[in-house]
Amino acid sequence: MGKTTWTIGRAEECEVVLSDHWVSRHHARLHLTEDGNFSLEDLGSRNGCLVNGQRIAQPLTLRHGDRLVLGTTEIEFSDPAAANGQFATTQQPPVQRESARKTVLITHTTQYQAAIWQVTLASQGVSVAFESPGMELLETIYQFQLSRQELPDLVLVDITSQKSNTYAFCRQCRASYPTLKIMLVSSSRTEIFPVERQWAIHQGAIDFIPGFQERNLMASPLEIVAKVELVLKVLSWQPLQQQSLIGAVLALHKSAFK
Repeated sequence: MGKTTWTIGRAEECEVVLSDHWVSRHHARLHLTEDGNFSLEDLGSRNGCLVNGQRIAQPLTLRHGDRLVLGTTEIEFSDPAAANGQFATTQQPPVQRESARKTVLITHTTQYQAAIWQVTLASQGVSVAFESPGMELLETIYQFQLSRQELPDLVLVDITSQKSNTYAFCRQCRASYPTLKIMLVSSSRTEIFPVERQWAIHQGAIDFIPGFQERNLMASPLEIVAKVELVLKVLSWQPLQQQSLIGAVLALHKSAFK
């Protein structure tokens, strides 16, 4: 018998390798079922799999012409039974990015706060990738350019996550990547003074905001909404999907206190 499963992801061992920073190492799996159909399974990827604009929660049988989105990569599925061939991948060209998912690169020292950003933004259809605290973000941005990937739509930086001066990073990006948007966050603060915010903006950031209240997350829903709405506005993305946001936060809260 021939091959009946194909793994899709960034890892070299995947049968279908996608050079996309927003795709997980092992993102999805394509199955050839006993009845001759193909199904797509999300392998617990960070940004999920969209089929015709809908995120899948369980294996889904694909139809000829279905449009898949993994990270920022769009795939058109061609059923060999309906057309000669398999399936091809195409990177979204820059002129079509308005119809693609928005992307946010996050570096954060607090795992739980990073998780809050990930689930809240993902609930709004935003792709999220993480860079390890202490890594030189400027080098990360350069690697995007070197691999001919589009820069993220927003870089969210916890000011305590950088070994080098965060404001220097903002200035360097403003000089080298003037269209790159940077938002600073302080995970240990509940308030940012106006003079601090103005100084951050003067250095090249678009805003400077406090972190989430970890100990009492569910008691501050308006704070969560305000932060997510701010990011969506910066991204020029769709209006806030409140029900999706509430469901995502509740699921995170339950999993954190099991």
